[in-house]
Amino acid sequence: MYNTIRWFVVGILLLGGCKNQQQTIITVDSQKVISNNFIGNGVQWDAYPHADADDAEWGHLMTNAKWDMVFHRLDFMKPQLVRVMDQAQWRYLKGFDKDGKPILDFQTQEVQSLEKLLDYCQKNNITVVFGEWGCPYHVHDQGKFTKYLTGANDPKWTGMITEYLKYLIVQKNYTCLKYYVLVNEPNGYWASTDGDWNQWKEGVEMLHDSLVKNGLADKISIAGPDAVPGYDNPKSQ
Repeated sequence: MYNTIRWFVVGILLLGGCKNQQQTIITVDSQKVISNNFIGNGVQWDAYPHADADDAEWGHLMTNAKWDMVFHRLDFMKPQLVRVMDQAQWRYLKGFDKDGKPILDFQTQEVQSLEKLLDYCQKNNITVVFGEWGCPYHVHDQGKFTKYLTGANDPKWTGMITEYLKYLIVQKNYTCLKYYVLVNEPNGYWASTDGDWNQWKEGVEMLHDSLVKNGLADKISIAGPDAVPGYDNPKSQ
C-alpha cells in the first residue's frame, strides 16, 4: 500500500511539472445577470427528533451549548431557505382518546425545541418549508395507533396539521413559515403513501380546504409534490 501511494504521488508531481502548452483564460462578467431567482443557500434542518427532550429515545443530546454551536455555524453560512420535516408523534401528537380523537399537546419539550429553530429563522428572515415525513405511525413507529389513521387522506391528520399550524402561525406568529409539505417523497416505497397518487392528491386537497376554512391559506402555501425524480414505483401509475 505504501509503495502504491508513493508512486501515485510521484506520478502527480511529474504531471504537475509538465509545461502546459495552452493557457486557459477565464473571464468573469460581473454585469451579466445569470438568474434573478437565486435567494442563497438552503439547508435541511430538522428539530433533532429522538434527541430533543429529557425522555427522548437517544437522551437529551441537544444541550444549550450545542444549540449555540449550531446557531454560530448558521450565522457563518447565512442560509435563506430552511426545510424542516417532522413527525406528529415525535412532536405534538400524544395518542388517541377512547373515541379515536387525537390528543394534541403543543407545550411539549419537543415543540419547544422546534421553536428554538423557528425563532432563529424568524429573527434572520429565513423562509421555512415545513412539513411531516408522512402519516403518523404508518412508517415510523409502525403498528402503533395505525388503526386510528388511514393515511394522507384521513381528515383526522389534516385536522391535526391545521391545529398545529394555527398554533405556530397565529398564536406564536411565526411568519417565517411559508410552505407546507404533506408527505416526504410520496412516490417512494418508503413513504407512508407508498406511491399512492390518489391518496396523496386527496390529502393535499383536504389540507388546502382546511387551511382555507381556518383562515390560513393566505399565510402558508402547500408545496409539492416533493417527489423523487427518475424513480418509478411499481405500485403507482
